[in-house]
Amino acid sequence: MRIEKTVAIEALTAENANLDAQMASCVTQQETMQSTSCEEFGLSSAAYKAIDDRMQTRPLIISAHYLAYDSIKNS
Repeated sequence: MRIEKTVAIEALTAENANLDAQMASCVTQQETMQSTSCEEFGLSSAAYKAIDDRMQTRPLIISAHYLAYDSIKNS
């Protein structure tokens, strides 16, 4: 089997760029979720409280995605 070294390096470089973009997106999403609250807009019913609670758990999921992308990139 023959491997074209330059083609492989280009493909890996492109993949790492895509992973970097995904990781940056994770950071942005996490910051947005952590800094947004329904209460700041005067919305305080039980439904909005449930939305706020859900928004506070999403950064953990986003963090897991970030770590997965980082692991793929560094493997």
